Amino acid sequence: MERKLRNAGTVVTVAMGTLVFSAALYLLSLIAAAVVIPPDFLASNLGRPSTVSDYFAIALMASILGTVAGAVGSGLEDDVNVREATYAHRERERRRTAEEEG
Repeated sequence: MERKLRNAGTVVTVAMGTLVFSAALYLLSLIAAAVVIPPDFLASNLGRPSTVSDYFAIALMASILGTVAGAVGSGLEDDVNVREATYAHRERERRRTAEEEG
């Protein structure tokens, strides 16, 4: 039962982190689109008056493309490099402790 509870806690933690960072990415993309793309320029490219929903769509597209690009980039990373970046500090602590003990 304890293992199931820990696994559930891990799933909830990862899901919440994913939701929070996705929302932050979307919000930052929305702000960037609103700051960088003037409404007149957007309207001239769309061939109609621009609306707030156009900026929401641009932010959604930018967020999704950014997530996919990050996933592809991390997929190209070597497993050894990822493990070293993730666990290097902890491994150094273990070795230092082992040397001090014996």
